[in-house]
Amino acid sequence: MKCFQHRDVDAVAVCKHCAKALCAECAAEGQGGISCGGACAEEVELQHTLLHSAKPSLGSAGATVGRTAYFLLICGAAMLVLGLMDGQTFTITMGAIFLICGLIGRFTARKFPKP
Repeated sequence: MKCFQHRDVDAVAVCKHCAKALCAECAAEGQGGISCGGACAEEVELQHTLLHSAKPSLGSAGATVGRTAYFLLICGAAMLVLGLMDGQTFTITMGAIFLICGLIGRFTARKFPKP
């Protein structure tokens, strides 16, 4: 791959914002990564800042998913029991669906980083 500006020079990097190939002369390394300079450098820094400011919210998102999963498990179990007591197919089906969604939520919540 050749540099987008110097067509005869091999590229050593790619701009993190616009994805243009860069040679060693064109590549500008900043805190957020390598860019081709100018507006792209500002965008890369902004992306870096936004990414790091969003990390704490990932932990709270995982906790929210976990609490929602427990709620679905409790509701599903209650609906399943009520459906079995009354013999209502719809309530049994909905209880089973809630239980399955709750189990999926529990496994999904484990993938989020802890706060």
